[in-house]
Amino acid sequence: MKKLVLTLLVYSITFANAQNRQIDSLQNILKEAKPDTNRVNALVQLSKEYFGLFSYDLCTLYANKAKELSQKINYKKGEITALTIVGAAHFNKTEYRFAQNCYDSALKLCPELGMDVQRYKLYFNIANVYYVLGHYREALDKYQPCLAYYKKTKDLSGLANCYNNIGNVYSSYENKNESALENYTEALKIYGQLGDKNKLATSYINIGAVYLNTSDFDKAYDNFNQSMNLYRENGDVAGIAGVYSNFGALFLKQDKYEDALLNYKEAEKYYTELNNTYDVARAQSGICQSLFGLEKYSQALEYGEKSVKNALETGNSECLQVVYNSLSKTEEKLNHHKKALSYYKNHIAMRDSLFGEETTRRIEQIEMQAKFDKQEALTKLQQQEKEALLINQNKVKDLEIEQTKLITLFVGIGLLFLLLLTYLFFRQRRLKAERKNAVLEQKNLRLQMNPHFLFNSLNSIQRMFIEGKTEAASDVVGDFSNLLRRILNNSGMSVISLREEIETLKLYMDIEKIRCDNGFDYLINIGKHIDLNNTKVPPLIIQPFVENAIWHGILPSKKQGTITIEINQSSNGQQLVCSISDTGVGIDLEKLNKPEARGIKITEQRLSKKIVFEKLKQGGTIVKITIPVKK
Repeated sequence: MKKLVLTLLVYSITFANAQNRQIDSLQNILKEAKPDTNRVNALVQLSKEYFGLFSYDLCTLYANKAKELSQKINYKKGEITALTIVGAAHFNKTEYRFAQNCYDSALKLCPELGMDVQRYKLYFNIANVYYVLGHYREALDKYQPCLAYYKKTKDLSGLANCYNNIGNVYSSYENKNESALENYTEALKIYGQLGDKNKLATSYINIGAVYLNTSDFDKAYDNFNQSMNLYRENGDVAGIAGVYSNFGALFLKQDKYEDALLNYKEAEKYYTELNNTYDVARAQSGICQSLFGLEKYSQALEYGEKSVKNALETGNSECLQVVYNSLSKTEEKLNHHKKALSYYKNHIAMRDSLFGEETTRRIEQIEMQAKFDKQEALTKLQQQEKEALLINQNKVKDLEIEQTKLITLFVGIGLLFLLLLTYLFFRQRRLKAERKNAVLEQKNLRLQMNPHFLFNSLNSIQRMFIEGKTEAASDVVGDFSNLLRRILNNSGMSVISLREEIETLKLYMDIEKIRCDNGFDYLINIGKHIDLNNTKVPPLIIQPFVENAIWHGILPSKKQGTITIEINQSSNGQQLVCSISDTGVGIDLEKLNKPEARGIKITEQRLSKKIVFEKLKQGGTIVKITIPVKK
């Protein structure tokens, strides 16, 4: 449950209570500003203000506008700044690969201008991305040149930030707590020299986290307390929230549930004020665990469900894994065995989804440990060589050097062989688990995420931007990203609400209408006695048939068509009867038995029901599927 504080370099982004007034002022400036560098600078400053308010979508919107205008007027410095801010926004939204792409793009522009300061800031931020992704070796490789540069230029602030984040890397390794403390202590000394109370508080909280990790609770408490005093002195709400969260983890680890509960509730309050939903979910998960320890199971359920909602909204996978497990244990205590089993399955599913990332992280750890061991072995050999130089003649010295080279070669070959075996072992385990647990789900997801649909949709959006339909294109981008998120989220679930299925289907058809130049209309009729929220169906079950109706029914007819979806309840209430009809050219029934009709076979396996196809006399096709439901 510990949370290390990571320093991020994003130029001069400030956090102030008067930001709303500053935003209004900048908006007024933009109304009058010409498309020049002054307008770029105003857009950049506005994006920074929204960053400080944690409004990352608005921050990205204005930073992208600054980037586009900078490209038009060939203002490289503005483009670099805008890309860096967009990268930072993606980073704080945990969209790390997007962040890295932005940083890499900005980095390519720096040599043109000789912008060393910005270049090393970008190296630093890229190292942060590697760190949070668990690629520790790459993170250290990026931090080290920054460390050397800041020492050379005597940039104490940059130097302290490097020590802080290198400490984070070591803290993430087993048995590297001593190295972590050394780097955190160096950062602490420099922040003290600079009088930077906020960064000083950061160092205390990171040192406390290391002591918490080693179960040295008294020292952890003392450092957290030092950090809290400094954050309160500065009025740093985000810092105060983070310390409360760490205090909660400290007391929870000692089974002091009352103290843990009080601190997690304070963390929740402050994170809510900051609109930081990602960390609200973490605090609520801690509250759930504390209430469970106090045997207040009903309240634990309440906070656990809140945590799940917020974690799902922000994509906080690690939090979901923990809180699902807590909810399972709580339901078990209340003798709700079915619910307990359901939550436990969710916990296992989330754990398995993180398995690949954890495997990669473990391999990186092994590689880094091998690197340290190799370096230590080389250091010893070098010492032996120095002693040999004082004793032996030139011929003996040359022989020993050759022997050293051979030894190094064999050690390197042995290490490479060990790493290869380790990689193959973990890779085989991961593939076996994936094949065993997710064969049908993977096939179904591949069908939903049709590459032609993705590429053609992106081309349509690009065309709209080129044609100047910016607002319409922005709406389509929103719908498109919403659809992808729904498909990815729903594909990992066994059942979803009928409302969720229908809303996903509408998003898909709206995007297809735009791609097809409004070549069809659609109607969705749902029986009046069907409860959309509480009727559960397998996810992504109707969309393949709608796709067939569009591309193999309506479009080949080369005329305006209509797709009608009817959903009614069966007489026993245990099934839904769904029909998808179109006014297209009509289906070739012989094609249904061909190998390419794999989507139909997969859907039949998921439903354990036969799917009925009929060619309509008036033209078109009707597909009838029977869907088992759960309440």
